Amino acid sequence: MKTKNIISMFLILIALAPVLSAISITIDMEESFGLGEEISFTYTIVSESSQEIQYIASVNCPNAPLPLLEIKTANLEANVPFTKTYIYMSSVSENIEPQTCEAGVGILSPEILESKSFTIETNPSFEFNIILDKKIFVKNEDIYLDYTSEVSEPIITASLIYPNGKSESLILPTSIKAEQLGTYNLEVTASKGGHKTVTKKIQFGVIKEEADIPYTSVRDIGDKKDFGKYIIFVLAGIIFILIVFVFIKIFRILKKRRKLTKKKLGLQKELKKGLKKKEKGIEKKERKLIGRLFHRKKKLVFGKKKEVDEKIKQEKKAFVREKVGVRKEFSGRLKKEGEMLKKKEEKKIGGEKIGEIRRLLSKGRRQLSLGNKWGAKHTYRKLRRLHASLKHGEKSRELYNQILIFHRRLGKKN
Repeated sequence: MKTKNIISMFLILIALAPVLSAISITIDMEESFGLGEEISFTYTIVSESSQEIQYIASVNCPNAPLPLLEIKTANLEANVPFTKTYIYMSSVSENIEPQTCEAGVGILSPEILESKSFTIETNPSFEFNIILDKKIFVKNEDIYLDYTSEVSEPIITASLIYPNGKSESLILPTSIKAEQLGTYNLEVTASKGGHKTVTKKIQFGVIKEEADIPYTSVRDIGDKKDFGKYIIFVLAGIIFILIVFVFIKIFRILKKRRKLTKKKLGLQKELKKGLKKKEKGIEKKERKLIGRLFHRKKKLVFGKKKEVDEKIKQEKKAFVREKVGVRKEFSGRLKKEGEMLKKKEEKKIGGEKIGEIRRLLSKGRRQLSLGNKWGAKHTYRKLRRLHASLKHGEKSRELYNQILIFHRRLGKKN
């Protein structure tokens, strides 16, 4: 089974998958897909016994958008086929390169994986560039226009728009005389049978004469007062931005703490209200009982009054113990509820971090698809820092695998 560059979770599942299993997976799909076609496959899971499973269906293509992994749950009935359709791409667009991909369905427990290769058949692109030795020319200078191409003998169509708006078709390679002052726009289209059409645009300008820029040394610049003021202004601006950034960070932290403290005070107020209610109930019961005992004491002879005094003393101690017990219960509940509130807030913050990680993953994939590798690397550093700040219980294998796949795509040479 070919598993070139498939999702790393599936690789783990292959390593752990048992030889014999009570669950079987079959994938039904076309061997190839062309321009405008929907890329999808139907998968069927059959179990010998009724059980609940968690599984992932996905597609991995080396040079196409990577879908988000979604862990799904299914309740299987014994020997009843469970069939679903997974749609990877609603329509194959012109900008998709020809490539071999892999569709897969993996069950997390027990660890089982089934995969199937398929191809995307589209016209490949080719490298094509316009050759122009510089961007600024002097009037009446000869401008040489040429091109380089990865394929031999492409069909070239070139159009040059002069500064006055006049358009002219050119056959490359060629040369023109820089007679008009201003900006020129050159658009070149290259095509080759069985390949994508490539269009390149470039601008260059023509000036009256070369600018005579006197050389100024760093020492000369340093002697000027205006330059010194400019440097001070720039430094002050940078310091101001840093201070604002730090204040925003501190403000956000204090806002979160204030919000948590407010919730804790509200909880404490509610519990105190319950405590006072219980204490008042105990005091009411105490007054009634002691009152009855005093009333009874008045009617007794002197010898019997001592017994009632002892009873009153014991009842007062019992009521004191009951009040202490209520206060202990209050302290315990306050502590417990406070810890639960704290955990709830931490869980909420963790959920916000996970949401931000998923957003950054989407942003990074988009940057890679647009060829912005520098931006994607910056996004990856943010991802790692944010993922490292997650607590142990907030981290998941699925999220880690997505970051790992993004890292692999980032390190892949174009």
